[in-house]
Amino acid sequence: MSRRGGLSREERAASLIADIDALPASRRNERAGAARVDTDFILAAYSIVRQAARERRMSVQAYVRRAVYAMACHDLGVPVTVAFEIDPRVTRDNGFGVSDPDGTRYGSWEIEHLRGEPDGAER
Repeated sequence: MSRRGGLSREERAASLIADIDALPASRRNERAGAARVDTDFILAAYSIVRQAARERRMSVQAYVRRAVYAMACHDLGVPVTVAFEIDPRVTRDNGFGVSDPDGTRYGSWEIEHLRGEPDGAER
């Protein structure tokens, strides 16, 4: 047992483990039934996403989550409110969270049509 700084190696390891165990758990890790998806953006493209989020007065994370829901619902041919009723969370640009199950507080999220698709195209 080597002593350094008054504690043995085993005591330092035990102390470090106790410190780690005492750290508060992340809220993301505590949210039951949540999946975390990490992605990266090229900075130039990220600035577009950040500006769009800013225009809607939302956090980038909330904007990306809502945009993904909107596109997924568009692809599946269901109203985006199906996803928003399941996950109504929106974090505002000031960091405060609000509930928006109707998807009306931060502009429309319905994707009526995309380029290359005729208006009213059925999937």
